Amino acid sequence: MDFVVVGDLHGWKPSVGSRDGDILCVGDVCSSELRPLIFKALKIRMKHPEHDLAWWDIIGKITAKDMSRLSWENGRKVLEAFNKTGKKTYLVPGNWDWMPGGLPWKFKTYPDLVKGLKNVHDVHMRAKNAGEYTIIGYGDHSGPELPQTKRDQKRAKDNEIMTLLKEEYNRTKRKLENLFKKAKKPVIFLTHNVPHGTRLDKILDRRSPRYGEHFGSVIVKELVQKYKPAVCVGGHMHAPFMKTKIDNTVCINAGYKAITGMSLPGPKFKVYKKASY
Repeated sequence: MDFVVVGDLHGWKPSVGSRDGDILCVGDVCSSELRPLIFKALKIRMKHPEHDLAWWDIIGKITAKDMSRLSWENGRKVLEAFNKTGKKTYLVPGNWDWMPGGLPWKFKTYPDLVKGLKNVHDVHMRAKNAGEYTIIGYGDHSGPELPQTKRDQKRAKDNEIMTLLKEEYNRTKRKLENLFKKAKKPVIFLTHNVPHGTRLDKILDRRSPRYGEHFGSVIVKELVQKYKPAVCVGGHMHAPFMKTKIDNTVCINAGYKAITGMSLPGPKFKVYKKASY
């Protein structure tokens, strides 16, 4: 089988209609004009842990509603374009794709992004057979499910949220493990974030408050190590775009700065970058 991998499009509509293969999308289809505000609020919270400043507090909720609506509409246009190709698109949500409960006002969210698009298949926390493979999806999460740095561990402890984080980590991991155990075919693990502590997850964006940190998914790495899927395709980190291996599993960062035509063993993949759209 052939697959076309697209990662972290942020409102860009790639011309994939002429490409061979179904589409694997690692999420973040919605546009990201709000990124500087999110970074600004994060920097303040990291410097002053007692603050709970959100990005919408900086610009006010009226403007925030308009900007978040525009982001959602841009993501919907991307998926509508995929749907029109007639190709099957397998999708997990990214952290920009407006999951339910993420905003303090009523808003169209990720389920609405895929609603009515018959060729777009949401595989978040689900398994779906695709020819000779089973695709298992895990999206949304933008960092380690459990704090990995001393600063984050201290903050979680001070805020008495470590227990809640562990409960969510265990619940998510159990659900994904059940999907792996039931899979009868080789697995393509389609994730938003890449495995933690690898060549794929070091933050290279100097604008980020977490520049230089490894910020991948702990759960993704643990499941790859335990269940050894044929391939793990993720993104979220816009760089470094590359592939690496965990045991015999090829792991890909298909982020925003992708290189065209990366060949991989096993199923045939081609990964296309923004510049080639």
